Amino acid sequence: MKFQLPPRANLEHLKKQAKGLLRQARNGESLRKTGLTKASKLSDAQFYLAKEYGFSSWSAMKNEIEGLRQKHLKQAISDLRSGKMCILFDDEGRENEGDFVLAAEKVDQEKLNFLSTYGRGTICIAISPVRARRLGIEKAKKSLDSIDIPSFGNSIDLNSTHTGVSAKEKAETILHLMSDEAKKVDFRSPGHVFTLIGESEGLTKRQGHTEGSLELMKKAGLSDGVVICEIMNTDGSMARYDDLVQIAKIHGIELIKISDLIDNN
Repeated sequence: MKFQLPPRANLEHLKKQAKGLLRQARNGESLRKTGLTKASKLSDAQFYLAKEYGFSSWSAMKNEIEGLRQKHLKQAISDLRSGKMCILFDDEGRENEGDFVLAAEKVDQEKLNFLSTYGRGTICIAISPVRARRLGIEKAKKSLDSIDIPSFGNSIDLNSTHTGVSAKEKAETILHLMSDEAKKVDFRSPGHVFTLIGESEGLTKRQGHTEGSLELMKKAGLSDGVVICEIMNTDGSMARYDDLVQIAKIHGIELIKISDLIDNN
């Protein structure tokens, strides 16, 4: 029986699957069904895997996945415009994590509560360097410049909020931050809304969730602010690709990869 391409199929993970089969064969494990042996090459494992997924070749499967990738990216952009979320994840060799992504101008109490309930990570608003400068939000000094971590800015609360910690008051802070009338004096710091400042060169400088989510806002024609939240499993561990696939399916949202955005610049 042929395999079925997984929802939101990702070529990198299929490559990993092929490498796993090849490693088993080279370790002398019985793989009679595949026809792979110690002498097999990666291309042999890829060909077998493509056939199992119902394709004539690895190239044919790659083309199908590319089409799906474009389809999911287009849908994610449309969803963001309408106020829905998507999940943005990066490579296993980097953070190997996924974030919920939501346009800051579309935020409300219910959506922030969703992030707290199902994301469980730190809720931040990523903004462009231009907006950060206009509002006097400065980058925090990193302990080591070489560390690939996002540039955090001041944590803030809107002056008119009480404690600033509730989902309702965080939404008020974020919406005012995105307002053209917003001024530095409208906020107090430190507060309960954590800010991130994207690199001015965007994804060409850093391939992080901050820059990736801001790139999504550009593609969607939205303002230069985006709410992101790391996704953790219920046991407190970070959600990895297989977990993210299931989370995206449960909540009916798109799952896209940062490299999808780089390829489409």
